[in-house]
Amino acid sequence: MDAAFGYLAARLLAALLALLAVSAIIFAAVELLPGDLAAQLLGTYATPERIEAVREQLDLDDPARSATPAGSAARCRALSAARSGSISRSRT
Repeated sequence: MDAAFGYLAARLLAALLALLAVSAIIFAAVELLPGDLAAQLLGTYATPERIEAVREQLDLDDPARSATPAGSAARCRALSAARSGSISRSRT
């Protein structure tokens, strides 16, 4: 029984470390990518005013907050809004 518990504990620890490593790699890759998420969501014909409005709407306008879990949640909301069509990519 002790061998099975040891094996299970080792596997759970390895899985947790792998999850942590993958999360860190993805976070670093997202932070290092160039560009503005609001501008990318709006497309080529976005005006500076519209980009700023979307940044404020999706709470992406605070660079200090972007490295926190709340900033990650804001990016997730932005991507969700883009997928649902809440953000228009029109030329107007």
